[in-house]
Amino acid sequence: RGSGLPGMSVAWGLWAQDSGMTGHLGRVDRARLARAGIRPMATSVALELFDVALAAGQATPVAAEIDLPALRAQAGDGLMPDVFEGLVRLPVQRRNATSGTAAAGSDLAQQLSTMDESGRRELVLTLVRKHATTVLGRTDPSAVTPARPFKDLGFDSLAAIELRNRLVTATGIELPATLAFDYPTPDSLAQYLRERLQPAAPPLRPAAILAELDRLETALSTMASEEADRPLISARLISMVAKLAQTQTPDKTDVRERMDTATADEIFDFIDKEFRQS
Repeated sequence: RGSGLPGMSVAWGLWAQDSGMTGHLGRVDRARLARAGIRPMATSVALELFDVALAAGQATPVAAEIDLPALRAQAGDGLMPDVFEGLVRLPVQRRNATSGTAAAGSDLAQQLSTMDESGRRELVLTLVRKHATTVLGRTDPSAVTPARPFKDLGFDSLAAIELRNRLVTATGIELPATLAFDYPTPDSLAQYLRERLQPAAPPLRPAAILAELDRLETALSTMASEEADRPLISARLISMVAKLAQTQTPDKTDVRERMDTATADEIFDFIDKEFRQS
């Protein structure tokens, strides 16, 4: 074509009739294509499109039968490929996909923050199983057992990418393309997502720590002196106090270095403070 000679490469959609390129496609693969808005073409329709492509005179025409309602559903979920954006009117949340995804992740994180560990595990695992069920073209999430590897469930690389894309939209966090291979079971994947969605708790302020110590002191005062666990609790408390004292003890090497570089006034000030502390 660049030299002015005739040439054309047709980018074919899915033919309904099996061929060497499509004969290996199973139920999961065809369901994925259907969700993406690609419908299988009858041979007669495909041949008509071939005639249209010849007449169009373009170098790389696309000959495919597109399911517009399916594309709109993909767009609504934030999953429609950009190449199809000119075919359907995008919903507001798709036009602003970044903020929409972030908002979804924020809502999920907020929901998790109000739950205990058991509830968080159940919620995220349910989310993973729901999207895995959709990717597999099934309707019953109970078929996606938590400990069963995705590979055994029927996942291939394309299914793994679709699951990752769906979870990015649902959680609002960036996830690696190798997600389903790095965390090969629904259970391990859910645990990873929980860790990503739940930020580490901020360190307690001194007032909060003192309040916890007050509660601990009250609890210890009600403990019977003959309880079998008393020595274990005492040893644990002694260990905690020792660690706390250790963090407050200045490092001898650091003190020596400071003394070597200190002025006379700084040395006398240091000695004076030490005597007053004693």
